[in-house]
Amino acid sequence: MRPYSSDTEDEQSLKTISLVGVILSIIFIALTFIIYILTWRFIKSDQNIMMLNLCVSLLLAYVVFISSVEQKNNEVHTSTMIFTVKSQ
Repeated sequence: MRPYSSDTEDEQSLKTISLVGVILSIIFIALTFIIYILTWRFIKSDQNIMMLNLCVSLLLAYVVFISSVEQKNNEVHTSTMIFTVKSQ
């Protein structure tokens, strides 16, 4: 126990920091995906296909993370999230 803050303050600040980080990640992954699509005819290779697949997987994982941050007590949402994460 720390004397300068309570657990709820820590939880709220960690949630905010996580959301900001994930939103920034989503923005830059989407930007990477758009750049690869726009320059596709010049950079065709297997490595770039893997990069596009990685971008799509990360975007899906981040969207699932953001939607699950507030849904701790919902069993249907939790089951859907576990299935989505395990299937990737």
